[in-house]
Amino acid sequence: MLMILACVDQACGLDNVERCSRLTVYVRAAQSFTHHPQVANSASDLLLTLFGQDNLPARSALGVHTLPMGIPVEIDSIFELKR
Repeated sequence: MLMILACVDQACGLDNVERCSRLTVYVRAAQSFTHHPQVANSASDLLLTLFGQDNLPARSALGVHTLPMGIPVEIDSIFELKR
């Protein structure tokens, strides 16, 4: 999440961001692992701190067998800019 926020800040400045409207977290995990939402909580907690309770995104947390280059977590997000 920190890397995403750094990219957003570089592209348009975090001061110009209204909120994150969508967050999808992919967790590379064994079939028996069922705590995907807890892994995603760190990203949501950071967004809560930055944008507040009323601006939390819709969120999905999914378990997957593999991710590119063996990374453990991949996050897809959509941000809304201020008008």
